[in-house]
Amino acid sequence: MSDEALAKSDGLRYRLDNFLNFKLDNLFMPRQCTQCGKIYSRTIKRSHSMRPSIVRLLPNLQYAVFDGQRVKACTRCIKTKAKVAK
Repeated sequence: MSDEALAKSDGLRYRLDNFLNFKLDNLFMPRQCTQCGKIYSRTIKRSHSMRPSIVRLLPNLQYAVFDGQRVKACTRCIKTKAKVAK
């Protein structure tokens, strides 16, 4: 393969990788508070027969505006921001 063809293919691969990474980052935003970093926690739920099953407790995330940007934040951070603003 000539140097010119290799440079073209590398450039295309670079642009394609950047495009895919940008799209995937936007699609799969984690269920995480952008202010405090709170994520899910695990706990053991027990039925009447005391059989254990592991469940995930997700944080209560809402969309809010922080510093002019729309972000996912937990209700605790939103409440704290409202208190500081008063």
